[in-house]
Amino acid sequence: SWISVFSVLLIAWISLELPQAISVYYLATYGTRFAEEELVKSQLRKEIPAFEVYEATGRFPEGNFEDVLFPNLHLCAKTGNMTQFSDRIGEGCDVNKLDEH
Repeated sequence: SWISVFSVLLIAWISLELPQAISVYYLATYGTRFAEEELVKSQLRKEIPAFEVYEATGRFPEGNFEDVLFPNLHLCAKTGNMTQFSDRIGEGCDVNKLDEH
């Protein structure tokens, strides 16, 4: 389409006329991308304890991955996973039982 051709031509023109502007653009883009990745990784570490093991080894630990994500009924309810919640109720989990969550 004409927009993709125009954007390529615009970036080519800016690269030739203002190389410092392109350097600032790339620096800002890569800096923002790096910060975004680190933010997502920190959120994953908080939500999924097995993610730290994955980062260290490159493999998720053995076991039932769903149990790692949703270890009990209350955490299923807290995260809004109604499918897993229904499965836990079907397994006979006690709704009134207290736990750490």
